[in-house]
Amino acid sequence: MDAIGRDEHGRAEINYDKCVSCGMCLVNCPFGAIVDKGQMFQLIHAIKRGDKVIPIIAPAFWGQFGDKVTAGQIKEAMKMLGFAALENILYVMQYGLSVAVSRALLSVPGHFFFAVYMGVYLGEAKAAETRGLRRQQRYYLLCSAVVPILLHGFWDFDLSIPSPWATVVFYVFVLAFFLRANRLLLHASENDVRLDRQMWERN
Repeated sequence: MDAIGRDEHGRAEINYDKCVSCGMCLVNCPFGAIVDKGQMFQLIHAIKRGDKVIPIIAPAFWGQFGDKVTAGQIKEAMKMLGFAALENILYVMQYGLSVAVSRALLSVPGHFFFAVYMGVYLGEAKAAETRGLRRQQRYYLLCSAVVPILLHGFWDFDLSIPSPWATVVFYVFVLAFFLRANRLLLHASENDVRLDRQMWERN
């Protein structure tokens, strides 16, 4: 595009009449001197002011994941993996450091393992699609949404009960949930292969 030239001092200068915001300068700069302009500090200040903040994902995600992954699933995954971390920061800012330990030991790993369940089932659905097993694919897609919702729902419901027995049940549930999710993750990692390789081996 020839959108980058030099000014009278020899410094790089962008000609915005030619720039089409394609991002190729960021990719090809040999010195790594061109970076995206971050808005993290502005975001934090906006949240602290109580402004309404809305996350936006590029519509191009459809080309990466295909028709079998819905926008709703992407939204829940973002909440579990990214915006849950921001949620924890806001909890600490609002209620003080007294909640930081419980959030760090329970909520952060909890959201991670909720995402593990979703990811494992989505992976199984993709593998079933590759093998042409449509019924299994639909089953695993359903599990990828229903299982994390049920687990999170029980988590929240149990915490809402003001009873010592509910607290005991909660910690037993958390222990079993974390161990099971970790086992699922290890099993998925050990059996991880490229799907195109599976297709090549079958043919």
